[in-house]
Amino acid sequence: MRLDIDRYPSSAEGLALLQLPAADVAESWQGPYLAEGVPKDPWGRPFIYREPQTPDGRPAVGTLGSDGSAGGTGTARDIFVGGADAGIR
Repeated sequence: MRLDIDRYPSSAEGLALLQLPAADVAESWQGPYLAEGVPKDPWGRPFIYREPQTPDGRPAVGTLGSDGSAGGTGTARDIFVGGADAGIR
């Protein structure tokens, strides 16, 4: 998607931009980018998306684990992948 619209989604747009275009990118958007809707995390909650904080940064996508709260251990541990600059700690 970033190659089509020349940017990553904002935090407000989130992963929904994979399914539906925002008005400002409708002409260049080539989606939908998923065959079905945006999946939920293993505990049935929406994944968390954070946009990059720097122009050359990468977004982060993750889950707050089984308890849905920041922190935790075991299955309650937060899991994020992507950019270290995306504000996830």
